[in-house]
Amino acid sequence: MARLIVALALLCTLLAGLSGAPAAAARGPVALTINPRTLAASAPAAFLAEETVGLWYNQADGTATDFGTAVALADGRLGWTIDAAAWVAMPVDAVTLVAQGWQSGQQAVYTFGPRATR
Repeated sequence: MARLIVALALLCTLLAGLSGAPAAAARGPVALTINPRTLAASAPAAFLAEETVGLWYNQADGTATDFGTAVALADGRLGWTIDAAAWVAMPVDAVTLVAQGWQSGQQAVYTFGPRATR
């Protein structure tokens, strides 16, 4: 199911490009920052204004799991609060949390350090 959602997000990105809709050229991934106490997530201005951003986490075995969506701010930054229950439910072997713009293809990546629990 998670792979289907990721595939659909990529398809939406491709279709937006074919439709002639303006899109920013994706650069390399930027840093996604997460405050572990407040669960505030943020990334610098790299996305399109108010762009829908797909979220997923990757596990060490290569499994990708949907983590919902966020919306970029008017200046292209990301800024949202992660749901505490979803954060706690994430497996401890998650290695990255990825945010990818549906139109721009731009990614922001958070890499988890070693941990036993959240």
